Amino acid sequence: MSERSPEAQFQLANERTYLAWLRTALALVASGVAAARLLAGQTLHWAWETVGVLLILAGVVTAALARRRWRAMDAAIREGEPLPAPGIAVLIAGVIVISGLITAALLLGTDPGHVP
Repeated sequence: MSERSPEAQFQLANERTYLAWLRTALALVASGVAAARLLAGQTLHWAWETVGVLLILAGVVTAALARRRWRAMDAAIREGEPLPAPGIAVLIAGVIVISGLITAALLLGTDPGHVP
Protein backbone atom coordinates (compact mmCIF):
# COMPACT_ATOMS: atom_id res chain seq x y z
CA MET A 1 0.00 0.00 0.00
CA SER A 2 1.42 3.37 -0.91
CA GLU A 3 1.69 6.04 1.74
CA ARG A 4 -0.69 8.92 1.20
CA SER A 5 -0.87 12.31 2.86
CA PRO A 6 -3.85 12.50 5.20
CA GLU A 7 -5.97 15.57 5.53
CA ALA A 8 -4.50 18.24 7.74
CA GLN A 9 -7.42 18.09 10.17
CA PHE A 10 -6.65 14.45 11.00
CA GLN A 11 -2.96 15.15 11.46
CA LEU A 12 -3.71 18.11 13.71
CA ALA A 13 -6.27 16.13 15.73
CA ASN A 14 -3.68 13.40 16.24
CA GLU A 15 -1.14 16.00 17.38
CA ARG A 16 -3.65 17.54 19.83
CA THR A 17 -4.30 14.10 21.26
CA TYR A 18 -0.56 13.55 21.68
CA LEU A 19 -0.26 16.84 23.54
CA ALA A 20 -3.25 15.89 25.71
CA TRP A 21 -1.46 12.67 26.70
CA LEU A 22 1.60 14.72 27.64
CA ARG A 23 -0.56 17.02 29.81
CA THR A 24 -2.08 13.95 31.43
CA ALA A 25 1.41 12.61 32.13
CA LEU A 26 2.44 15.91 33.72
CA ALA A 27 -0.72 15.97 35.87
CA LEU A 28 -0.05 12.41 37.05
CA VAL A 29 3.53 13.25 38.01
CA ALA A 30 2.44 16.43 39.83
CA SER A 31 -0.30 14.52 41.67
CA GLY A 32 2.19 11.85 42.65
CA VAL A 33 4.62 14.42 44.04
CA ALA A 34 1.78 16.04 46.00
CA ALA A 35 0.62 12.74 47.45
CA ALA A 36 4.11 11.54 48.32
CA ARG A 37 5.45 14.78 49.81
CA LEU A 38 2.61 16.96 50.98
CA LEU A 39 0.75 14.15 52.73
CA ALA A 40 3.80 12.24 53.99
CA GLY A 41 3.35 13.71 57.48
CA GLN A 42 -0.01 11.98 57.83
CA THR A 43 -0.41 8.62 59.50
CA LEU A 44 0.57 5.70 57.28
CA HIS A 45 3.10 7.82 55.41
CA TRP A 46 4.30 4.72 53.53
CA ALA A 47 0.83 4.38 52.00
CA TRP A 48 0.84 7.99 50.77
CA GLU A 49 4.31 7.47 49.35
CA THR A 50 3.08 4.33 47.58
CA VAL A 51 0.21 6.27 46.00
CA GLY A 52 2.66 9.01 45.03
CA VAL A 53 5.13 6.64 43.42
CA LEU A 54 2.32 4.83 41.60
CA LEU A 55 1.05 8.11 40.12
CA ILE A 56 4.54 9.30 39.20
CA LEU A 57 5.31 6.01 37.44
CA ALA A 58 1.98 6.22 35.61
CA GLY A 59 2.96 9.70 34.42
CA VAL A 60 6.35 8.50 33.22
CA VAL A 61 4.81 5.54 31.37
CA THR A 62 2.14 7.79 29.84
CA ALA A 63 4.74 10.22 28.54
CA ALA A 64 6.84 7.36 27.18
CA LEU A 65 3.91 5.68 25.41
CA ALA A 66 2.35 8.89 24.08
CA ARG A 67 4.88 9.25 21.26
CA ARG A 68 4.54 5.61 20.32
CA ARG A 69 0.74 5.97 20.23
CA TRP A 70 1.01 9.14 18.11
CA ARG A 71 3.17 7.33 15.56
CA ALA A 72 0.85 4.31 15.41
CA MET A 73 -2.15 6.60 14.88
CA ASP A 74 -0.30 8.56 12.20
CA ALA A 75 0.61 5.37 10.34
CA ALA A 76 -2.98 4.09 10.51
CA ILE A 77 -4.36 7.41 9.27
CA ARG A 78 -1.88 7.54 6.39
CA GLU A 79 -2.57 3.94 5.34
CA GLY A 80 -6.34 4.20 5.77
CA GLU A 81 -6.28 1.33 8.26
CA PRO A 82 -8.32 0.91 11.45
CA LEU A 83 -7.06 2.98 14.36
CA PRO A 84 -5.18 1.11 17.10
CA ALA A 85 -6.94 0.24 20.34
CA PRO A 86 -6.53 2.77 23.16
CA GLY A 87 -4.46 0.52 25.46
CA ILE A 88 -2.73 3.46 27.12
CA ALA A 89 -6.10 4.84 28.27
CA VAL A 90 -7.03 1.55 29.94
CA LEU A 91 -3.68 1.45 31.73
CA ILE A 92 -3.98 5.01 33.03
CA ALA A 93 -7.62 4.51 34.04
CA GLY A 94 -6.58 1.47 36.08
CA VAL A 95 -3.85 3.38 37.89
CA ILE A 96 -6.20 6.28 38.63
CA VAL A 97 -8.88 3.91 39.99
CA ILE A 98 -6.40 2.05 42.20
CA SER A 99 -4.81 5.29 43.47
CA GLY A 100 -8.23 6.80 44.09
CA LEU A 101 -9.42 3.81 46.08
CA ILE A 102 -6.26 3.77 48.20
CA THR A 103 -6.51 7.54 48.76
CA ALA A 104 -10.18 7.29 49.74
CA ALA A 105 -9.38 4.52 52.21
CA LEU A 106 -6.52 6.56 53.67
CA LEU A 107 -8.66 9.69 53.99
CA LEU A 108 -11.46 7.76 55.68
CA GLY A 109 -8.96 6.34 58.17
CA THR A 110 -7.31 9.69 58.99
CA ASP A 111 -8.39 11.92 61.87
CA PRO A 112 -8.41 15.46 60.40
CA GLY A 113 -7.82 16.95 63.87
CA HIS A 114 -4.70 14.85 64.45
CA VAL A 115 -1.43 16.65 63.89
CA PRO A 116 1.65 14.36 64.08
